[in-house]
Amino acid sequence: MDVKNCKVVTCKDCNYTSLYQSSFCLSQGHAVKRHTADKRFFKCNDCHQRIICFEVLPVHPCQRCHGKSYERVAMKDERKIKKRS
Repeated sequence: MDVKNCKVVTCKDCNYTSLYQSSFCLSQGHAVKRHTADKRFFKCNDCHQRIICFEVLPVHPCQRCHGKSYERVAMKDERKIKKRS
């Protein structure tokens, strides 16, 4: 699932895209570009860490396990239903 047309900020000096401008880029006076992008949700196949990215596929390895294999997932996980005994 995607979230279409999110307003994002891309720092041209750091080559970083986020929903908000970082305080570091703001204090350093970096040039930023404001535009819209699609927010996509992925899960690492190795450690199951969820990430959000604005590219078609994640370009950086997982921060937790450094894996490069991702699976496309929904915005929210499915609810686990408890069975009554």
